[in-house]
Amino acid sequence: MAVHNSSSGGRRGTARTFKRARRKIKHQRNCTGDEIGNHQEFGAIMPKHGKQVRVLVADEHGEIREAVREYLNSLPGVRVVGEARNGFEAIAQVERLKPDIVLMDVGLPKLNSIEATRIIKRHFSLTKVYLATLFDVSLYEREAYRVSADGLISKTDLKRGLLSLMRAAQHQASS
Repeated sequence: MAVHNSSSGGRRGTARTFKRARRKIKHQRNCTGDEIGNHQEFGAIMPKHGKQVRVLVADEHGEIREAVREYLNSLPGVRVVGEARNGFEAIAQVERLKPDIVLMDVGLPKLNSIEATRIIKRHFSLTKVYLATLFDVSLYEREAYRVSADGLISKTDLKRGLLSLMRAAQHQASS
């Protein structure tokens, strides 16, 4: 599925958008808890039995995977158990690691994220799959719904979206 963003200015615009998102993630990594969400507040809803939410991060860009991994591993009760660079790796890692959540970039190479999500949801129905995008989330809503993705997250506000997602996952694990 090709995505066209007329305001992006072609490849140059996409590269600028990627660089902006990368800078924003690095900035958010350095923010205090009060700016984006307090880790202590997050920890207050952790289940008593200590079950960790296991996450697989799938993104073709190593810097994005690293930033997301560092942030998620800093949250109490959350552990990144694996990473993938493309859709095929994501499916193989889900089969091998059995994560609770897969956070997958919509622009994965080799096997696109929509098809990878469809396969994961068909064979591992208990695994939650969330798609992340730099573009307008509404561009992917129909496709995400069609393949039973559990949600969409904007990379422009990734830290806040991930914090909300992990809170919900922890709450669900404790009920």
